[in-house]
Amino acid sequence: MNDQLLVAAVAIGAVWFVGRSVFRHNLTRCLRCKGTRKIRSSILSSRYRSCTRCGGAGEIRAWFGSK
Repeated sequence: MNDQLLVAAVAIGAVWFVGRSVFRHNLTRCLRCKGTRKIRSSILSSRYRSCTRCGGAGEIRAWFGSK
């Protein structure tokens, strides 16, 4: 009985750890700005502005790792 509880606790801990890692550290380059953090301004083509999709971070979260 105690062995089963130990195995179940370890399995739950492993699932939690993997899930946490996948959803916290699964950043990929923004497809809109290609990771440069800037996109061309719609008013003046020679000017750039912060990417609105990634908020100027250059990376966005992917569901299950990099794409």
